[in-house]
Amino acid sequence: MGAHVRKRKSRKASALGLLALLAFALLAAGCSATNAGAWEQMTDADTQNVLALARDTSNTRLVYAGGQSGIVYRVLSDHTRVPLTSAGIPSNVVILALVPDPQQGGAVYAGTSDGLYVSTDFGESWRARGQGFPSDDSMDALLYVADQHALFAGTTQNGVYMSADRGQTWQPAGNDLPAHANINTLFWQAATHTLYAAVDGVGLFASTDGGASWAARGTGLPPQEFALIELPDHGLNATGPTLYTGTNKGLFASTDSGQTWTAVGTGIPAGRVLSLAADPQAPGSLYAGTDATIYHSLDGGRTWKLLAEGLHHQITAILVMPGTSQQPVIFAGAGGLVRYPPIASAPTSPWTVLVNILIVGALGIALLYIFMRTRRQIRDIDRDIRSRTQEIVSSKQQPTTTYPGERIPPPPPPRSNRRSTTLRGRSGRGFPAGNSRGSDGSKNGE
Repeated sequence: MGAHVRKRKSRKASALGLLALLAFALLAAGCSATNAGAWEQMTDADTQNVLALARDTSNTRLVYAGGQSGIVYRVLSDHTRVPLTSAGIPSNVVILALVPDPQQGGAVYAGTSDGLYVSTDFGESWRARGQGFPSDDSMDALLYVADQHALFAGTTQNGVYMSADRGQTWQPAGNDLPAHANINTLFWQAATHTLYAAVDGVGLFASTDGGASWAARGTGLPPQEFALIELPDHGLNATGPTLYTGTNKGLFASTDSGQTWTAVGTGIPAGRVLSLAADPQAPGSLYAGTDATIYHSLDGGRTWKLLAEGLHHQITAILVMPGTSQQPVIFAGAGGLVRYPPIASAPTSPWTVLVNILIVGALGIALLYIFMRTRRQIRDIDRDIRSRTQEIVSSKQQPTTTYPGERIPPPPPPRSNRRSTTLRGRSGRGFPAGNSRGSDGSKNGE
């Protein structure tokens, strides 16, 4: 009976364990969207190499991402799962730079391997522009300077070009750059009205007259700069802005408007820094993309830590978008388009939350009911066992009762331990000792 009770207890415990596992599985399923990984892969990294990212100036939740097959993806930063695609750019064209027009809502400029393309409907459709731009050149860098109402484009072979009519017509911006200059990046420093151009393999140049003339800057820099960014405050300069540039030999900073530069960044590798971004809502917060991942600094670039595991591609672009609970949403070109953290991209709807609460509540009630019922059944079984055991013990200890006229049979005689005197013959039968036969087969005494 004890083994039977143990089996019943074991079965009840197994049922409780299975229900607990079911509840855990449902909870895990409800959280799968947020715990699927540190980075959310939004486009295929094997077929789309995202090289450009931009934030729309009139719709602060809208993100543009430029791919290598003439596609400009459109993403709402807080909940889009599947990016929308665009039309109008040939599939053999690579999107190299994206710049929204801050003075014309819905207008976006795309610098490509085939010159300039423009959209006036938030990136849904595109058309080519660019009279005067070299037809055999690429637009590797693109910059809109609101102070001058001008577009500046960095080319692969012909230095910097400028347009004063939103890309309709183009002309060279100055003649002081090296011949056949390949421009890696352009940057405008509003405080000093300075335009910077990083010439691949040569170094950094600056213009203070809107690109009419250029002068070399960058004492202390290696010959390759891939990205430029500024912190107006909370950088390395306590009284003014700090410039940062990512180079082929790590991260460098300048506190004197780019005149001199020093290597900075404890914790960031000394290799290439391909992209930089700042968080406008968190002073002193910087992001740096390397050949493999993204690093984050909270102290103006002095120290750096890995942002999150899971990236294994060159980080060609970084974009910081406002998030929730003081957690920004980070978009990056890492092969395809990725986003961190995933929870910011897929907020749970109120109905989903309600259903999950009801499911978990029902499972909790069921578990409590089974637990209480099992305890009651085990208690009843134990009580029954104790009662039966008491009855058996009482029956053994109760004296024998005789009634008048009842004859008590005598007790059986004790068994003798003496060896039997019966002799066995070959047949196995026993004969009395007094009737044993002689060797001649006659009876004794005959």
